[in-house]
Amino acid sequence: MSGSRFRSAGQFSPPRARRGVKPKQGLDDEAMEEIKEAFNLFDTEGKGIIDVRELKAAFRALGFQVFQLFDEDGSGGISFRNLKRVANELGENLTDEELQEMIEEADRDNDGVVNADEFYRVMRKREDPLDDLDSDDDF
Repeated sequence: MSGSRFRSAGQFSPPRARRGVKPKQGLDDEAMEEIKEAFNLFDTEGKGIIDVRELKAAFRALGFQVFQLFDEDGSGGISFRNLKRVANELGENLTDEELQEMIEEADRDNDGVVNADEFYRVMRKREDPLDDLDSDDDF
């Protein structure tokens, strides 16, 4: 096999099920269907498997979706108001000062909002575990 491959969700059987132990209730049918649809979007070869490049593309796309959750008004940037709304929706009790500090830390061009590039830079600050999978020789 050339390169690293990940199997489709439908190709896995839960370890507990293989051992005769009934698995706990997991995702409902609707959630599983959404996952399968998302998987199929990134299975560019239609083989029921995705390689590391396709998996990375999926994670980048998910990052874009997260940005859109913050940028509800579609302005192309995350404002203080956007960040405060999301923090409140998540039940985070952050002060206005803490939220403003978050904006200022991420806002590299000092325009008062966090644009998509700045947002992704913050998201990538943590080491990406998939960076180690760049080489097909890893497996």
